[in-house]
Amino acid sequence: MGLQDFLAGTDLLVQPLGEADAPRLQSLFEACPDYFERCGLPLAADEALQELRSAPPPDFAWAAQWHLGLVQPGHERLVAVLQVCSEAPAPGVWHLGLLMVHPAHRGQGLARRLVAALEAWAVQSGARWLRLGVVAGNEPAERFWCRQGFRELRSRVSQVAGQPPGPVRVLLKGLSGSPALADWADYLAAVPRDRQPLDSLCRLADVLPLRSPAGRVQLRRMRESDLERFHAYRSDAETARFQGWTLAREPAESAAFLREMSGAAIGEPDQWVQLAIADAGDDRLVGDIGLCLRARPPSEVPGADTHPLSAWMGITLHPGWRGRGLGREAFVALQDFLLEAGGLLEVECWVDARNTASIQLLEASGMRRFCSEVRDFRGAPCEEHGYRRWRGRC
Repeated sequence: MGLQDFLAGTDLLVQPLGEADAPRLQSLFEACPDYFERCGLPLAADEALQELRSAPPPDFAWAAQWHLGLVQPGHERLVAVLQVCSEAPAPGVWHLGLLMVHPAHRGQGLARRLVAALEAWAVQSGARWLRLGVVAGNEPAERFWCRQGFRELRSRVSQVAGQPPGPVRVLLKGLSGSPALADWADYLAAVPRDRQPLDSLCRLADVLPLRSPAGRVQLRRMRESDLERFHAYRSDAETARFQGWTLAREPAESAAFLREMSGAAIGEPDQWVQLAIADAGDDRLVGDIGLCLRARPPSEVPGADTHPLSAWMGITLHPGWRGRGLGREAFVALQDFLLEAGGLLEVECWVDARNTASIQLLEASGMRRFCSEVRDFRGAPCEEHGYRRWRGRC
């Protein structure tokens, strides 16, 4: 079976392209100058011939490669083209190297239908994942692929011969329907080249205090000298109303917790640690963020490591410092470090559906709701919303 078998609902015909088809492909390229401009590539006079003669680099394993043109019956002009490799760069992975639609046929859902057909073809052929690269900053392409369910694994430096190096976002979509993180764990075990450098989690303790980009707050370790302000909000019943921590009745309880957190390991999977949110000017405590790195799900792929892929986060602010955007600043600073410096794919938060202030903070920090569940909270049913932010723009 091929792509044609999965193009139901269209009148397009699929044609394998060879070097003899270079003039037709060149015409399509010349009709799409925006593609080359956004990718920072000059359009060569023999661009199509170079493309049809191209092959993956020597260190990129693959089984088969197709350049496929799409035409309307009775017409020679290419409506679209795609280039795809199977078993690339590992068994079970298909790599999409090029998808281009003629401007006259854009805005009609054709690209979306082509991607759906490609996914169905890949699944029928035994693929578990579809992989591609998009030039960082090509916003129309980034938005499109995010809408199709692709997520960023890492950024790489382009090594296209004759072109200046530039950042390329490696995107992946799981096709097997398994839980996302388990799927990513299997993929990254099978494709080491797409593993993000893993030094950021080790460096988190070393970069503290971590100042927010706006410069008003910084994240640091908790200290025993934070006791007065920490106990003020940890003993406040209204502040604790929607929180998972237990109300502190006595200052001694808060002091013991601060001593524990002041020396707690940062970056240990499945272990919660509280980081202080402090005023960047006088270093006085204004709140704290709870962080728990989630251990990678067990993988069935031999050689898989256990480096975390995601983290849970939670935030508490002193009542006197709410409503100023300080919590959002601190939250975004920590999220950006975990996601952009490398290592993690996502951060996740759960919030009581009645906690409108926290919901506003999460959404302002770039997180998006992905589900709602009824859970037990202090012996009573409670609706909670799950929020998530993925690496990159997706």
